[in-house]
Amino acid sequence: MKGIIIEGISTSGKSSVLRHVQKRLQDEMPHSTKLFISEHYTQRMLEHALENNTLNSQMVKRHIDQMIDHLQMYQLMLDEAKFTLKPSGAQAFVTIERFLLTFLATQSGRVLKDYSLEDAGVQLDKLGKLNITQYIFVLSKDRLRKHIQRTLTHRNDQWVSYIEAKGGLDRMVDESMEWQDNLLSLSESLKEVMPTKRIEITNWDYKKVADTIYNNEYRECSNIKS
Repeated sequence: MKGIIIEGISTSGKSSVLRHVQKRLQDEMPHSTKLFISEHYTQRMLEHALENNTLNSQMVKRHIDQMIDHLQMYQLMLDEAKFTLKPSGAQAFVTIERFLLTFLATQSGRVLKDYSLEDAGVQLDKLGKLNITQYIFVLSKDRLRKHIQRTLTHRNDQWVSYIEAKGGLDRMVDESMEWQDNLLSLSESLKEVMPTKRIEITNWDYKKVADTIYNNEYRECSNIKS
């Protein structure tokens, strides 16, 4: 198994980069298995509990553990198959949009206050052992403001309402920068168990960012012939 987690604040370009990565995986390794876990499963499945003020640490731990268990199952299947020495088309490539750190970075002071670094470390260590690397997209404050302003021209009215509910553009920028600071602090504390790389987002060339990630993580695998 080989995979990536893409972390980052809203409007940092995660979805755009992931689309480019997935296209290269499909074009260059069409017969391999691709597992894409979007933020709908990593985060948004628990939004109802958060909105109802019922979300707690045990719910999040169980949710994260379930996803890790499924990935470990795929790796076990490969380990026990005839493809172990030459995975070729049996190789599984995993891309995950957001994961544990976003929960902790945005909720640790409230509903997840008893979710310890040790708890997170145990879970992320399991992912690290599955050859999954975490990438965090980082924006400057000025860059973030430009990104949010740009989204107002093409995202739906629900997004505009969300920003208004946050208190407007300035408040959205401030909260997002706090979120990013928390992400970076957590990743630094957990870097021994989860390989993590930071990418500075300085423009809208998301294909270039995707190519960097792909070449770091998957290019060597694309030379394996079926």
